[in-house]
Amino acid sequence: MGKRCENCEQPVLDTDTVCWHCGRPLSLTAVPKAPKRITALSDEVAVEPLPLTAVAVYGTITAVLIIAMLLVMRSLGQKPLVLLHPNTQARADWVPVTSHDQQFTLDLPSEWNWLEANHPLFASLVIEEGPVVTAVYPLGAIATDTEYLLIAGQGAMPQAGFILIARSHSLNAITPEQSIALVEQSDATFDLVSADVVQSFTGTNMAQFLLVLPNTEMGALRCRQIFVPAADVAYLAGGCAPEAEFRAFAIPFENVLASFQPLENQ
Repeated sequence: MGKRCENCEQPVLDTDTVCWHCGRPLSLTAVPKAPKRITALSDEVAVEPLPLTAVAVYGTITAVLIIAMLLVMRSLGQKPLVLLHPNTQARADWVPVTSHDQQFTLDLPSEWNWLEANHPLFASLVIEEGPVVTAVYPLGAIATDTEYLLIAGQGAMPQAGFILIARSHSLNAITPEQSIALVEQSDATFDLVSADVVQSFTGTNMAQFLLVLPNTEMGALRCRQIFVPAADVAYLAGGCAPEAEFRAFAIPFENVLASFQPLENQ
């Protein structure tokens, strides 16, 4: 039954506020809303618990992801194994060279040749008391356990300028400052042009020398040397050329030695 006016009993609309028959205001009566129907889930469609195997798989995957994330965060906070020398990319005609035992790395001009100690021809070029070993003299002679590791140069080595890399476990006990004192106090016949402590591009303090070593089979050699302490060894590196030819090799020697970097053991 519809709504009627309380005064004249004439039918009116539910939305009317005034009777349009007699003009009397109508009382507001709320229209009840139909209650919401709530249907309970039946037993057939109820959510079943996950099996134990699925829970174990999800737990394992989550643990692996957490461990991987922690390892990545830890590695980002550590010093990388190899730092790229700032000038490596700028010199497109140079190549990075890492020793076969992954103990050190350096940059060399792409046209240079190099041999390591594991090469059959290495021993014939690097002979004790020969002109090549003077590249790390006198520190190489002071140490009784000097090992010669790599020789590099342009053309037939060592007829022109060359680089020699060596290492010593006993010299690791001294600092760069002490290495300079050893060279200055040496009674050997050579001219020490300069010696000072500098910092490598990796932040390591090292000694740097410029010497003239006379009385070799190649004549007087002018050599630029570095003494680089590492984890359990000290590295000796020298770039040498006959006095008359040293100017042509001065910049390559400086760049090669500046790029030298001992590698951390993995």
